[in-house]
Amino acid sequence: MAQISLRLQYALWIFLCVCYVLLAFSPLLSFICALCVLFGAYCVLSSPMRISLGVCIILSGSIIYASRVYFHWEGDDFIRYFQAYSLLAREGFGHINIYGLEAGLPLFYMALVGLFGELSPAGVLFWTILFPSVLFLVWLEQYAMKHLDNANKALCVFFTFLFFDFYIPTEYTRQCISSIFILYALCVKGAFWRYAHIIFALCFHLSAILLLPPLFMLKKYPKFTLLACFGLVVVLSLSFAWLLGLWQMGIISRDTPLFNKLGFYALGFGDFRPNVIELFFITFLGALFLIPSDDSHKKQWRYFVWLFIMLYFSLYLVSGGIAHRATLLLSTILLGFLLFMGFRGFMMCALGFGGLCFIYKCKVLLFGNNAYELWHSYPAYGGWFYYLF
Repeated sequence: MAQISLRLQYALWIFLCVCYVLLAFSPLLSFICALCVLFGAYCVLSSPMRISLGVCIILSGSIIYASRVYFHWEGDDFIRYFQAYSLLAREGFGHINIYGLEAGLPLFYMALVGLFGELSPAGVLFWTILFPSVLFLVWLEQYAMKHLDNANKALCVFFTFLFFDFYIPTEYTRQCISSIFILYALCVKGAFWRYAHIIFALCFHLSAILLLPPLFMLKKYPKFTLLACFGLVVVLSLSFAWLLGLWQMGIISRDTPLFNKLGFYALGFGDFRPNVIELFFITFLGALFLIPSDDSHKKQWRYFVWLFIMLYFSLYLVSGGIAHRATLLLSTILLGFLLFMGFRGFMMCALGFGGLCFIYKCKVLLFGNNAYELWHSYPAYGGWFYYLF
């Protein structure tokens, strides 16, 4: 039995090496292969194998989505992000306050300039995706999955990165990175590190100041926090059009922190409706957490899910764009992780659901409509590390 197990371990290491070799020639095939190994061998993967596969998925996902088209429509935030990067690359720290108090992203850009010189748009996209993705994987391994066994950890990583949206860091860069630091702030031990991550979150996006208080309160007073947030969301939803009007007339200064983000919606870019697939998964997630369960891991996330689902559907009535951005943690970062937690106690259902979603993901990536207009900067496959040249 030990010999069979040893052979199996050797076979798994070979599959892992294949994933990394494929990364040099086709990040798309590497991405699919790594997810496939995680799903197919979740019950026998060791921690080093699981982490290595997670890193492979992050690298391949970052390369895939760094190939996306850019500068193609005015609402693409990357236009302004690359302008800021180019300005900092040319003129240095004199423009570190380009986003006011939110100095996190300019400092990140200056670090990129210092390490790699002036990068192409695809290069900036790659590092913009990789940085929060690595932070997210570390949070997942260090905190979110701390009490799970190895088999459940591997399946959790599979679910998490199957649904993780690698496009979002390129579009909502500051908010995405801020959201990852919010997760750290909620989980780290010790006041120093908690406050440090709160500061990091605020330095990337001041909207963290709206999320952090209710999320900390949710841990101690879940029911009261849900009711209070519901009342607050109703008031804000009813007054949003009035606040937007005051902002457009200049009565509220356009440079006021938080209010300076209303321009996106004033121009009409936030007036969209999320697709049916997103609505399905969020509704399905809510249904999973309505099922009574004694699982302590699932209970830990129950009120978090209900809070964000309440926010999502309340704000959806005001603007699809606001609903999507205000619940970024739920809809695009933690969706896969929370689906896995929702399936706790229903392993066969989780495997069936995950398998079907994986097949659909492969179909979309290999044969579907190119919704994100990928492979603009380089093709899906080529010679040895072709995307570097």
